[in-house]
Amino acid sequence: MQGPALKRRAFFLAGALAALAGALGAASTLNWQAGDAVDRVLVLWRGSLSSVDRTAEAIRLGLPRDAPLGRQREALDRGAGAVTLLDSPAIALHTVHLAASGQGAVDAALAFYRASGLVASAEPDHPLHAAGCPLPLSASLYTQPINVTWTAVPMQWGLTSTAWPQAVAEVCAGQVNLVAPVTVAVIDSGLNTSHPELPPGLWLPGQTFIAGVQSAGSVDDNGHGTFVAGLIGAVPYGSPLQGIYGAYINPLAPGQALTLLPVKVLNACGQGSMGDLASALVWAVGQGARVVNMSLEAGSGSDAVQAAVNLAWTSGVVLVAAAGNNHGAVGYPAAYAPVLSVAALDHLDQPTGYSNFGKVDLSAPGGDDTDPDCNTGPAPHNDFCLASTFNDSTPTDTCFWDIFSLAGAYPADATCSVLGLPPNDGCGYPDGYAAGAGTSFAAPLVAAAAALLFSQDPGRGAGDVVQRLEQSALPTALGRGWNQYAGWGKLDFQQALDPAFTAAAAATLTVWNYPNPFRPSRDTITSFTANLPYAGAAALDIYDAAGQRVRHFDLNGPGMQRADWDGRNGQGTLVANGGYRGVLVQGDARAVAKVAVLQ
Repeated sequence: MQGPALKRRAFFLAGALAALAGALGAASTLNWQAGDAVDRVLVLWRGSLSSVDRTAEAIRLGLPRDAPLGRQREALDRGAGAVTLLDSPAIALHTVHLAASGQGAVDAALAFYRASGLVASAEPDHPLHAAGCPLPLSASLYTQPINVTWTAVPMQWGLTSTAWPQAVAEVCAGQVNLVAPVTVAVIDSGLNTSHPELPPGLWLPGQTFIAGVQSAGSVDDNGHGTFVAGLIGAVPYGSPLQGIYGAYINPLAPGQALTLLPVKVLNACGQGSMGDLASALVWAVGQGARVVNMSLEAGSGSDAVQAAVNLAWTSGVVLVAAAGNNHGAVGYPAAYAPVLSVAALDHLDQPTGYSNFGKVDLSAPGGDDTDPDCNTGPAPHNDFCLASTFNDSTPTDTCFWDIFSLAGAYPADATCSVLGLPPNDGCGYPDGYAAGAGTSFAAPLVAAAAALLFSQDPGRGAGDVVQRLEQSALPTALGRGWNQYAGWGKLDFQQALDPAFTAAAAATLTVWNYPNPFRPSRDTITSFTANLPYAGAAALDIYDAAGQRVRHFDLNGPGMQRADWDGRNGQGTLVANGGYRGVLVQGDARAVAKVAVLQ
């Protein structure tokens, strides 16, 4: 059930996208960075133009005063040196390929577009990469059944750690009903549709967005996307069972419950761009995805991706992304306010040494620090599982605590070596399976749980699903309550799906904010309103995308309380544009509200 309070707490206002376009301004602050595409720029068209604006731009371009908008845009493209174009009209995104190449050509094109009154934003196409480092794994470990007793085989410890077997038992006993089909988009490196654990009916024909070009199909020439998709929806095969389970509990035939929608944005080396991510996300929303998993990261944001994220959220889509593996601030797209950012835990429920921190919403098993390619954890690293038997109830080799999933037989890519990148990002598994560690592999467990909540109750809104996942989370080794390393805690499949579960006092605690997005220079204040269940003090803290607290409010319950934020930090300075979250805590009650600040 989705009440008015929850709707206010969960969703951006319907006009968020239009406000975003108008607030970005032609002079975007997103300038050239190392690794940006040398022959592409991303343009967001301005949403509303008066006749005066159009006439002024026509005159500036040397066109007749009454030149139509399309002709003016064509003149801009010619002046910028465009040769081919890709458009995502739902967010007014215009991806431009340039005839010339190099930073100078990009800078000149950006300056040309930014000078136009038709343009809300013009930016370079920033790099993007996979957020996980798969490990090679000995094929001999798959010679015996792996799905035997839950306590003896650690291969899928990520599922047992998150109470997945208990959730399966409740589904099988009819205590939890999954009634509706759900489509989960996996925006990654594509999908190996010939894998025996990804049968026809489980997946839809995908789409590819690489280097600003859209094409049909989504062949996975890297392996990362297949690995991630397998964590969501792999179907075990063989007798006895010798396959790996996906986290989605599928009591119906494939295609009747879960459908995977692969969208390829990462190449054979696990590299991509933010422009491709924006186009891919818009396409996935248009295909009816209810959940989108993005196990990839970039070091900086993008106007185009932010617009696509806002479109998806206002369309009722749950967005899940890996927090990133640099042990630094959460990367993008996870850093955006509407995106459920997922950190990685080890088998002791500790945040891993590689997992990013700051704007973290939830955590899930991601594998221990065992991969030297990720440069994480103390030496020596354990690359391979060397135990004599896999079904060892007390394994000592820490690589048993990696995450296990599917892969394809992909040959090493010489191009990756030339670029100084690991061949196929560490994939290339002859047996079709892999082990790895990374927030890439924590995120899809959360995406599967979100899909199960939609399948259980298709009337749920995106905000309902996110709140349920956060409120049902288990304490980590860092304790109960939100923190910047593990978010609200560890994913718990059983509690999230259990109809009898209510989150203590949090069931009566709601927070919402208005307006959203918030423009301090125009709106003056945005109001956070809390319904406090207890008498006594409560704290409302506002954090930025990096997890830094920018403002604190003291509240006192019980009942309705309000905090008015003027968009300034504790020192009285206006905060920067971006995503912010208000975190309310009173005893064991907790809630969170998200707001975008746009100057």
